[in-house]
Amino acid sequence: NGDDGDDDDDDDDDGDDDDDDDNDDYIPSSSSSSLTFISKLLSAGSPDSQLLALSTLASMTDASKMGLVTAKATSQTLAMPGNDVADMVVRLLLLNDTDTADNNAMLERQAMIVLCNVTKHATLPTALLKSLVLPRLLLLSSSKNDDQTKTGIQMAYLATKCLSQRNGNAIIDTEVADALYRAKTVAQDTHDGLYQRASQLLLLL
Repeated sequence: NGDDGDDDDDDDDDGDDDDDDDNDDYIPSSSSSSLTFISKLLSAGSPDSQLLALSTLASMTDASKMGLVTAKATSQTLAMPGNDVADMVVRLLLLNDTDTADNNAMLERQAMIVLCNVTKHATLPTALLKSLVLPRLLLLSSSKNDDQTKTGIQMAYLATKCLSQRNGNAIIDTEVADALYRAKTVAQDTHDGLYQRASQLLLLL
């Protein structure tokens, strides 16, 4: 079954149990300067600049690409209250929560990959996480054509990845469970990864 969009987010989640090491407060200087550069790109407003910023940020928060120390430090920096880069990523996701236009789909997908990476290494407020994840689950059940369904499946899969990490299961209330059930139903014959993740999350109720 289709695994659209899964190659960026392999299930190598199991290396996160070393979050209690002595490097939690260490922020490499290269990461700080890179975040400053990313902030400028996101502020530019150009879709190309924003896509470059999000792609770079996705790599910086991916331990398989940048190493655990850099990925963890960058993720924990982004999770700090008032971080301007994180605020811009959140605003982008909130603005795009019902938009599947082609020019926004790539930005939204990269932003969701960043969110998935960050939730491996840092705990986000449950209300914020729900506001970002739930629309991606609901979008799938409201898709009106094949392109929207494909995009919806990708977004829903990334949403379930976020829910599978750290405090993600804390936001699985009745509303989220209903969205998970509908996503599971749509994915049954189209995306095994989404179907399995949604099924596992529903078992937590």
